[in-house]
Amino acid sequence: MLAPTWRKSRRSQSDNNCVEVADVPRILLVRDSKLGEQSPLIWASTQLGGVLS
Repeated sequence: MLAPTWRKSRRSQSDNNCVEVADVPRILLVRDSKLGEQSPLIWASTQLGGVLS
């Protein structure tokens, strides 16, 4: 598997206090930028409806 490409929220603070997301096929990864490479939260695409509503 290739390393995910992380994106910061447009509403992020300049001091790196933000949430980052990465899309991989059928999965959404979410992490706190302060925690760096620690394990992100992982959601399957079938679970996203409940998370985003």
